[in-house]
Amino acid sequence: MSNTPRTIKEILPVMMGMIIRSLASPSYERRQVAGRTLGELVRKLGEGVLSEIIPILEEGLKSQEADMRQGVCIGLSEVMSTAGKVQVNDYVDSIIPAVRTALVDESSDVREAAAQGN
Repeated sequence: MSNTPRTIKEILPVMMGMIIRSLASPSYERRQVAGRTLGELVRKLGEGVLSEIIPILEEGLKSQEADMRQGVCIGLSEVMSTAGKVQVNDYVDSIIPAVRTALVDESSDVREAAAQGN
């Protein structure tokens, strides 16, 4: 790739949709692979990708599908555990409201995922 950051920015929304769906999958193996993938994105690309990932995750909490919202909660947990404290602090104003929203979700699975991961 000649311009890696631009390419990542272009494919990230589609990739995040796939990751979030996989995080909410009934398949344990699929959830594990998705979690590792998201963790590696954050680990390797750090600040540059967090500014793109956090808004995508926030938007995912508005989904009509409970499994998608559950996947977002798992993704938020993975981001927080992988990113450094400084990076998490930079996005705390976005992360905390997202977690609060998930903690009062109509779906018990979403609430449980939000409570376990955060």
